[in-house]
Amino acid sequence: MIAGLRADAWDARDERETLQVGMQRVPNPTAGALWRLVAEQDCYAVNQGNVVGQDLGRTGGFGVVSLNVAWRGLPGILVSAGVDNLFDKLYAEHLSRGGAMVAGFEQTTRVNEPGRTAWLKLAGRFE
Repeated sequence: MIAGLRADAWDARDERETLQVGMQRVPNPTAGALWRLVAEQDCYAVNQGNVVGQDLGRTGGFGVVSLNVAWRGLPGILVSAGVDNLFDKLYAEHLSRGGAMVAGFEQTTRVNEPGRTAWLKLAGRFE
């Protein structure tokens, strides 16, 4: 079972800080948050799976929080930044790549997902 909560915050100060998109005004800057909750996986079939991953047994549940902000500086330019796994939670997905079927290797462990990760993105649209 996977549950999630997403929240977006909008702050428009004046006409110079908004962008017209069709009939809708998109404020600048924007901020978002994602809280991903995954329940414990206690229904499994040990040693079953495929090239994506093999079932190694029970997996504990976890919750991960991510935050992001975006700003439209120039027409057609979007700068965004964020932090994934804000609280540096140690967790592994139920079917992780550490359990992938690779000839000559025993599938005995899960690979943990990355810890806290900061990112920056620049996107441009040219017409």
